[in-house]
Amino acid sequence: MRRLEPAEPPVPKKQLKEMLTQGLLCELRINLYHDLKKILGDRMGKDVHRQLYNMSSNRSADGYLGGDFSMEHIMKMELLNFPLLGFDVYGEGNKEDGRDVYYEHITRCPFWEYTKMKGIKEMPCDITCKYDSERAMKEGIGRWECLSRQADGKDECVFRIRPFRQFEKEDDIRKILFNRTRLRYKYTERFNDVF
Repeated sequence: MRRLEPAEPPVPKKQLKEMLTQGLLCELRINLYHDLKKILGDRMGKDVHRQLYNMSSNRSADGYLGGDFSMEHIMKMELLNFPLLGFDVYGEGNKEDGRDVYYEHITRCPFWEYTKMKGIKEMPCDITCKYDSERAMKEGIGRWECLSRQADGKDECVFRIRPFRQFEKEDDIRKILFNRTRLRYKYTERFNDVF
């Protein structure tokens, strides 16, 4: 019997690894969403996808956050992990009105690139970043406010992030949860809607 050798990669191995990682990631997030909608119908498909996404996110967050849910730690972990998934991202921390505020800048999003490449009309933001933002609000971690998105023709996605612990009254948190940030762009308006 003769031993088979792997095929020669069509592109350098590092680039091939990036392509495979991006393909698998998008397959799990974007294609699964569309497949579930086809199989289960629009509403139930979306609900099941959201549940699967939240379960998966809870498992991974427990592992890499190690119980430290401070906003600065979360930001630093995102800056570590996101590039491994194909994102180009950087963050900034600041004080505004004496309170902690963080900004996350995404200049390359593999989900957006995949969506454009495949000609998918539905924006990936509604089934990726929006889910994460909703989870953070429901769990009382913080509010990720979308200021701009590549899907709206901007150069980068920008999120303004504030921890919930800095809001003194429960009413302040309720206002944040139920306020809708209105931007002029077609898709961003839906992204900032909160159920």
